[in-house]
Amino acid sequence: MNANVAARRDGPTDDVLMAFLDECGDHSMQPFDPGFPLLLLAVVLCRRDGYQAGVLAGLNNLKLRFWSHEGVVMHSREIRKQTGAFSFLHEPEQRQAFYSAVSEYVRNAPFDLVVACYHKRQPAASTVPEHPYAFALGRLLDVVTRQAHARAIRRVHLIAEARGKREDRQLSEWVCAYQVGQDGLDILLEVRPKSANIAGLQLADLCAYPAARHALGSARPNRAYESVAGRLLAWVDNKKDGLA
Repeated sequence: MNANVAARRDGPTDDVLMAFLDECGDHSMQPFDPGFPLLLLAVVLCRRDGYQAGVLAGLNNLKLRFWSHEGVVMHSREIRKQTGAFSFLHEPEQRQAFYSAVSEYVRNAPFDLVVACYHKRQPAASTVPEHPYAFALGRLLDVVTRQAHARAIRRVHLIAEARGKREDRQLSEWVCAYQVGQDGLDILLEVRPKSANIAGLQLADLCAYPAARHALGSARPNRAYESVAGRLLAWVDNKKDGLA
């Protein structure tokens, strides 16, 4: 699917459900990292008016509390590693103030969160496991589709972060295949690079890692998940193969 075509078809209307997709972990099965044996997809759902007034404005206001411009891209890995624009987080007082501001933003932004988690496991020799990304994406789209119908919305604008030409093409194929048979619902996929500085993608990124740590059952404190959990609309997990 051509991202530019999707953007033109979307048009200037509020009758659209915006869905921002991010991932944590990777889809590799053999081998996979035993220290992080899962793939987690997170989708942030919101309407246009809420996105503009709450998600976008809220994130820009957060950034202007710590930087002199809104051009910094919020990236959970750089935040955790305290690198680049986030090197100031080495200072305990600044780190605490920043984490509190992020938690407040997540709690107050007008969005719903849908999470799909694929726990990796070694399959039996005679079986071929479903592609982890395809599994998680399909379950996410099931929830998004139900939400669109429940809200009497016939158009979903799905924005995903670019991952590579092959991966982006595969994502487009999966979304197109899913849409076959979805009568009355138009799913528009747009893939954008991290450098595009899209607030919804950054919000999804801020939610994905805390959710992944929760899914792994980490013994370390996970205060960030407390804010994320309050936004959860649905959690889909291949251990239960249903809503958790």
